[in-house]
Amino acid sequence: MAKAATFRANVGIVVARSDGRVAWFERTDHPDSWQFPQGGINRNERPEAAARRELAEETALGEGQVEWVSELDEWLPYAFPGTNPGSHLGQIQRWFLARTIGDAEPDLEAAVDAEFASWRWAEPDALVDRVVYFKASVYRRVVHWVSAELG
Repeated sequence: MAKAATFRANVGIVVARSDGRVAWFERTDHPDSWQFPQGGINRNERPEAAARRELAEETALGEGQVEWVSELDEWLPYAFPGTNPGSHLGQIQRWFLARTIGDAEPDLEAAVDAEFASWRWAEPDALVDRVVYFKASVYRRVVHWVSAELG
């Protein structure tokens, strides 16, 4: 019997600096497609721990370089286009906001995962139109939340 398709539990992290700009990341596998760091939650891992791990793996920002500011109090799902039977239908994400400490910045060359080709500081909504289309509604919600959090 085929395994039932599910939504994979995932975390997303928005990294801000003190001036309210956030770090947007360009995907290696989709040039000119931008997003925030994100990744799966391992079995028996708490979302907060997954967010810390994923941020370090994808951006090399670790403890002492960021402070954890807020967590969105809802899970946000998105479906993958053209999902194969038995695979994940999409992801359901818990989002976190972190702020850099001092002059800390992402260091993609030191990152464990080579998911991103480049990054830049920008306004929270600056690159939302360059997010891959099937994540767009989640990103609009996240950007709205982050903008309210950062005032």
